[in-house]
Amino acid sequence: MVTVLVPWFGIAGVLFVMAYPWYMDGVVRALAVFGYAFCCAPFMWASFAKVMASLQVSIERDTFLPRMTGETSPTTEPNKLY
Repeated sequence: MVTVLVPWFGIAGVLFVMAYPWYMDGVVRALAVFGYAFCCAPFMWASFAKVMASLQVSIERDTFLPRMTGETSPTTEPNKLY
């Protein structure tokens, strides 16, 4: 669950950095936003990579292992997610 919330924390954090009212001028504000983005980017990248890997595994699992609730999934129809 934290993996999905990391981008939201990043967006909220950068909005807080931009809204901080005690910057001397716009250059300092821009440098603060750049610094925040530089520090936050690796966590965002890892979060997106984990979510995409999880989605890929979910798609592959659904294709090879049909649901156990008695429903039959059509295997001749191509998957429309990718």
